[in-house]
Amino acid sequence: MHKYAWIVPYLNENKWRLFLGILFAIIEAGLGIVLLSIERTIIDDIIVSGNTKIIPEVFSIFISLALLYFVFMFLSPYQNFINQFSIFKRLNQDLMRKVQSKTIIDIQQERTAKLANIVGSDILGVSSTIADYIPNSLRTITRVVVLVTMFTYYTPLLALVAIMVSVIYYILAARFSSRIQSSAREVQEKRAQLLVEIQESIASTREVLVYDRIDWEQRKLDKAYNKYYRQVMLEGRIVNQQFAAGDMLRWLPTVFLFVYGGIILIYSSITIGTFIILYQFTYQLMFSLQELYNAAMKVFGKLAHIDRVGRLMGQQPARSLEFTIEEPIKSIRFHDVYLMYPEAANYALKGLSFHIPMGKSIAIVGKSGCGKSSIAKLLIRFTPPTSGNITINNYPIEQVSNESLTSKCAVVLQDPYIFKESVKNNVLLGNEVSEGYLSQVLDDACVNDFISTFPDGYDTVVSERGSTLSGGQKQRIALSRALLRNPELLILDEATSALDLQTELKVLNKLHEVRKGKTTIYITHNLRTIKEMDHIIVLDEGKVVGEGTHDQLINTNSCYRDLIGHTLQVSNTK
Repeated sequence: MHKYAWIVPYLNENKWRLFLGILFAIIEAGLGIVLLSIERTIIDDIIVSGNTKIIPEVFSIFISLALLYFVFMFLSPYQNFINQFSIFKRLNQDLMRKVQSKTIIDIQQERTAKLANIVGSDILGVSSTIADYIPNSLRTITRVVVLVTMFTYYTPLLALVAIMVSVIYYILAARFSSRIQSSAREVQEKRAQLLVEIQESIASTREVLVYDRIDWEQRKLDKAYNKYYRQVMLEGRIVNQQFAAGDMLRWLPTVFLFVYGGIILIYSSITIGTFIILYQFTYQLMFSLQELYNAAMKVFGKLAHIDRVGRLMGQQPARSLEFTIEEPIKSIRFHDVYLMYPEAANYALKGLSFHIPMGKSIAIVGKSGCGKSSIAKLLIRFTPPTSGNITINNYPIEQVSNESLTSKCAVVLQDPYIFKESVKNNVLLGNEVSEGYLSQVLDDACVNDFISTFPDGYDTVVSERGSTLSGGQKQRIALSRALLRNPELLILDEATSALDLQTELKVLNKLHEVRKGKTTIYITHNLRTIKEMDHIIVLDEGKVVGEGTHDQLINTNSCYRDLIGHTLQVSNTK
């Protein structure tokens, strides 16, 4: 049971609310049985014996208890509902933090729709199991115990039959539990795979239409759907088998009561009122046993949700955050850093050892695939190094708190994510600044060059992922996000690659002006824009093969000369 230990903190955190839910459920069960017991008095003492004097007293008690019963019948599920969504909310928050603590590489290896299914569907299954099934099962168990005790008082033989039926229910539950749990797990996996295909089908609509691959995409969806359908039908057959086996048991004690109870009623061993409430008790007991049996089967099915959430919750954080950097960044150093991506055959970076000069503009250049973007990913901790280490102010970067790192560093990627929000909100991302400062930042990123063409200016709502924006417009909005924070370290990973040369030079000139005295790292293929950089780092096949200014490198570094020469040749060809 240790694999479910991660649930304990949620039980402790909500223990009083859960206690209320359980208490209300038990009180509801007890009141229901008491109401049934009062019926014997009504039948035997009032209807049969004609004792009308006790009518006011009996009926006032009955009505009062009935009203109280209905109050708790409302309070019990209402409290369970509150508990369920309290746990759901906390699980959602913790699970998102767990996902966000993973490296970007780890996240990219997961399917987005699969993670969304865990965050959405699976944690709802976990929260309903804790907050709904557990209290209701305890209520049902209480009802069963009380009813069996009542049977023992009135007729021990019927109590024995009830216990035998309970044992058979237990045997059936043990028989079906593993099959239902296994089948439910497969259903969840196939459902997640189907959601992945649906999500990717929607996301790739443009490519599917452009390449006329609608039939191909439909075959993929049909294949995923058929797998899901077959597994659901298999689960349905197992559920129907366990339901049929359990439902037949409900009638055995009832038949026994009519035979045995009828005989002892004829020979006046029990009253008509006792016979009727015994029948009611029998019905309630069989209903409760069936309910408990079905609940157990559902919980076994829900274990698939719990296991999937538990696997994610049980994963260790990608890093141990210990250090907070209060002072300005004074040094960033790479110490013999190697990096190999999962499933890659070769190292992307091989023994990098260099330092990044502070307060300067630095360009990192090289051929495609030489490892330039990998350096950016390491600096912003999208992935950890395979070996070696990176330090900021002599602190290992993997142990620097996220708040420290993000408060001092900002990154602009080649293909930034644009939210379905206004341009203004896409830049602010929840921050609050003056209109004047926002306007200045947008001007520095040259967003104001195109914002006037938008119908509502800064308040224009763009489409999801910015599909109605050009690549250059998205990049300039993303650049505004970074400049808004005025970071000590700004990393631009091909952040202007979608701009034409004239616009790119205008943006870079603005950046040189507003970033003067601050550290800015430019990762770029366009070597025509780097001549004025303070420091240039040249990479080749994952290694640093040169450092210096443009003038120094053009005279001393053959790799850099080849890069410059190739760029000029391509430019002249165009």
